[in-house]
Amino acid sequence: MTAQGFKPGFRAVVAGLATVAAITLGWFNLYQHRIFHPVYDGVTWEDTEHGVVAQDVVPEGPGARRGIHAGDMLISINHTGVQTTPQVARILDRLHDWQDAEYTLSQEGQPYTAKVILEPEPANSLLPYLQVVGLLYLGVGLFVILRRPNAPRSGHFYVFCLASFALYFYHYTGKFNPFDWTIYWLNVIAWVLQPPLFLHFALVFPKPKPFLERHRITLSLLYLPGALLLVMHAAVAIDVLRIHLPLSAVRWGLDRLELLYMGVMYLAAAGVLHHT
Repeated sequence: MTAQGFKPGFRAVVAGLATVAAITLGWFNLYQHRIFHPVYDGVTWEDTEHGVVAQDVVPEGPGARRGIHAGDMLISINHTGVQTTPQVARILDRLHDWQDAEYTLSQEGQPYTAKVILEPEPANSLLPYLQVVGLLYLGVGLFVILRRPNAPRSGHFYVFCLASFALYFYHYTGKFNPFDWTIYWLNVIAWVLQPPLFLHFALVFPKPKPFLERHRITLSLLYLPGALLLVMHAAVAIDVLRIHLPLSAVRWGLDRLELLYMGVMYLAAAGVLHHT
């Protein structure tokens, strides 16, 4: 059997193994969501030059019911001192829902204590729909690579579908154990990789566009913005890039930046396909 004759079968095997690995991780991710629910105190905490301060308090939330107001400074939780918002998240991760937590705070310079009953974090109602979208991407990609392994760019299309599966199906729980960190980074990598993969596919399907012969570096440059976004994520995660905002605000900003990045990439791909 020649290497060329074995190639379709080899690609199918690799695609099958990648699919099994992706589905296995996805199943464990679903299981984690079933057994773990992050606790929620109903307060958005913000890092300031004076310390950790309540930026926003959800009306009728756990914190509001115990007298916490916007502007109150957090000193400790269960007698563990707090200096930054990541410390708040780490302390809460060790607690359980419906557990009492003793918050020591300062309101206009006057210290006080609040017994906050922590609640499960509200579930994301969009999560099941996103997971269905991810499964559809994976099914389409697997169908193409198994049925048409010799079709032009079928392998590239499968990688795009696999990245789309990771983007829409994987969601970290907030527990941030080693497995949860793995899911988090796979999701981030898929987010920055999926848009340029699609634009790359549009530029080379069914055959490479003529200008690529003159500018071969173009395809490599497509992945540069995503690489920069990935570096930014890593810098924020390991506290190299310090942004004095609540963690929720940093996530919101990164999400909007990534949505802009995705929109630009997909509009460019649409323009290429329309021209083709």
